[in-house]
Amino acid sequence: AISSAVRQNGGVRFREIAVITGDLPGYRHEIAGRFRAEDIPFFMDNKKSILENAMVEFIRSALEAVRRDFDYESMFRFLKTGLVSADRQGLDRLENYCVALGIRGFKRWDSEWEAVYRGGKDLNLDELNALRRRVLAPLAELRQAMRREDRTVASMNEAVLACMETCGVEEKLEAYRAYFEETGQYSLAKEYEQVFGRVMELFERLGALLGEEKVSLKEYEEILDAGFGEIQVGVIPATVDRVVVGDITRTRLDEIRVLFFLGVNEGIVPVRKDSRGLLTDMDREAFKRLHLELAPTSREDSLTQRYYLYLMLTKPSERLVLSYSLSDASGKGRRPSSLIGEMKRMFPRLRIRETGGADVEPVSVTEGREELISGLRGYVSGSGAADEKFLRLYRWFLARPEYAGMVERLTDAAFYSYEEKGIGRAAARALYGPVLEGSVTRLERYAACAYAHFLSYGLELAERQEYQIAAADLGNLFHSSIDLCFKEMEARGIRASELDPQQRRDLVRECVGRVTSEYGNTILGSSARNRYMAQRIERMTDRTIWALAEQLKKGDFEPAGFEVSFSAADDLQAMRIRLSEEEELRLRGRIDRLDLCEDGQRVYVKIIDYKSGGTQFDLAAVYYGLQLQLVVYMDAVMELTARSHPHSEVAPAGIFYYHIRDPFVDREPDMTAENIETEILRQLRMDGLVNSDLEVIEHLDRQIQSKSDVIPVAVKDGLLQERYSSVASGRRFELLRRYVREQMKKDGREILSGRIGARPHKKGGQTACDYCPYHGVCGFDTRISGYRYRHFPSIEPEQVWEAMEGGEPDGMDR
Repeated sequence: AISSAVRQNGGVRFREIAVITGDLPGYRHEIAGRFRAEDIPFFMDNKKSILENAMVEFIRSALEAVRRDFDYESMFRFLKTGLVSADRQGLDRLENYCVALGIRGFKRWDSEWEAVYRGGKDLNLDELNALRRRVLAPLAELRQAMRREDRTVASMNEAVLACMETCGVEEKLEAYRAYFEETGQYSLAKEYEQVFGRVMELFERLGALLGEEKVSLKEYEEILDAGFGEIQVGVIPATVDRVVVGDITRTRLDEIRVLFFLGVNEGIVPVRKDSRGLLTDMDREAFKRLHLELAPTSREDSLTQRYYLYLMLTKPSERLVLSYSLSDASGKGRRPSSLIGEMKRMFPRLRIRETGGADVEPVSVTEGREELISGLRGYVSGSGAADEKFLRLYRWFLARPEYAGMVERLTDAAFYSYEEKGIGRAAARALYGPVLEGSVTRLERYAACAYAHFLSYGLELAERQEYQIAAADLGNLFHSSIDLCFKEMEARGIRASELDPQQRRDLVRECVGRVTSEYGNTILGSSARNRYMAQRIERMTDRTIWALAEQLKKGDFEPAGFEVSFSAADDLQAMRIRLSEEEELRLRGRIDRLDLCEDGQRVYVKIIDYKSGGTQFDLAAVYYGLQLQLVVYMDAVMELTARSHPHSEVAPAGIFYYHIRDPFVDREPDMTAENIETEILRQLRMDGLVNSDLEVIEHLDRQIQSKSDVIPVAVKDGLLQERYSSVASGRRFELLRRYVREQMKKDGREILSGRIGARPHKKGGQTACDYCPYHGVCGFDTRISGYRYRHFPSIEPEQVWEAMEGGEPDGMDR
């Protein structure tokens, strides 16, 4: 109501309007927020604490950093005051480095930084170390002074002032003052003009009062905080034409035409003060006669308040508005001040007008904007009609040039509908180049959501690396430990099936210890939780080596390679795919384990990928392009094997996931140790697709029919049934290879055409958004018109094979 009245007072200048409140600071803050929203210039006539000032924050955070031995929170609280370094980007890189590598403590800050975290290969360590030395120098000197045994309050004052001088705090404060003045932020300019002198005055008083006292650093901080808390700076209005907002005791008004008086409630105007105390009013009168100065008596205080009220109420020459609330913030009722009764007795024709009812039309721009937004929302959703009130409000805003742009933006937002628009072939070519490079995972990401692929591989957005053990880190640790165990066995000439339990445990302990000590800058020893994680990794790695060794005993396959890497640079057709005359797809990959079985003139290939998560082989996911990795890797490994066995025919035996875990068995009363091992092996069976040709089965038959059930396939009369999802003939393996190759061609061409639509896939209860880190960027929301998932129906394996041979399954939304 105040802002509306200010706007409606034609011919009244802002400086001729004042808003006075009772003893309610919250009112003044609310008024300031409303006036800013309404673009009404105002001056808040009050004193401001300096606790949030950059200079005070500099001092407090510097002392805290020294006391807490340069931990992350205090160090970056200090660096972000704006008074240490103007290199904002450099400080951001410094923070990313500390977060990624867990930089804590003075020792780490005072040593040369040489480690590189994942994703930080382009980091310039020379520049980073130079910045580290610059920001550390003043704190290192402060730390040395604060650690002296003979330190006193005076010497600590000197150390703080030396730190400020080294950082050039006074000059930077003056630069801030000039900037605030140039940009019209006059209150801040006045604050920064006064704060340095007031703080220097505080140090002088501390030195005079406590200079030779010996105190701890924490006590010194508390003394300074108490001093800072008492310092307040007042400002005068820097420009003339603005509304004055203040209180009845501090604010002095002159030539005011309109006055708004808020909070005229009982206990607030006049202020009801607590009369309890050691001295009564009679005691105070007695001491006053003895010429001893004390706080005023209740009667004197009441008379003083009435005097201030008289001054305020007689200031406006044209209009006086008194306002009181009927309830407080909690809904409890409030009574009007006795001043309201006195005014009604003096002016019997006065009438009280209530505001804020449900039927009251908006009286300010802010309220009108909220009504406009609500009306547009209801109109779009169909829950509300465009009544005359809404249309009148819409026309009012649209007819004013200062609000027309706002109305257009709100209308566009209300009727917004997402349209899938690409970046165009030219932009895609400039962004990616004519050659798409990366892993198969990149194409799987594109199949899941083209926009997520664009953000990750086009704009190269990446999450901040943090010094912690995440799910991906556990997977890397498991992979590295298992691979190192098999490599050590190969180097020592030992077969996995020949290891006795003690040898296996010793080997696992050695390999896991080497991996964890080198991983992530010793992160696994940084906390009790992480040390437990290292023990868990050792236990699960031991279980994995045991299970894999037992599986190898039951077949004719032998490990032929670990962490086998391959790429387009190896001139493999599987990893280099021509998209057009000028465009090409070049892939790289690495398989965790390669097993071979030689049978005369034939070599059978089996690949295994270790997974620490719950990934299951899904033929339908392969068809949709969401799970291409194993098929592409098999294609590449068969090419490599054909090169090393030029006189043999190479055939696929199977592609598998092995899930790294330590399963539990529900023990039955009659179960033996052998029964328990068999059940554990059953739970640790590999999951994937096996070649059902008889020649292959002969080498896998003992694995298939064993109680361990290593490969979950169906056996009937010695023959494998192809309708089962984990079985395919050699002919279908070839069909799968050709289909995946064509799928990658299709995806590669779409990427280079500039397609980046936010159309994530949905398959069953899973979506591409479930673990996507880009929620805050894409804005995907099915409640907004135009946004929708691409639905991938669940289909049976036989339908997948038929669809690969031609056609698409029913319900496919691509």
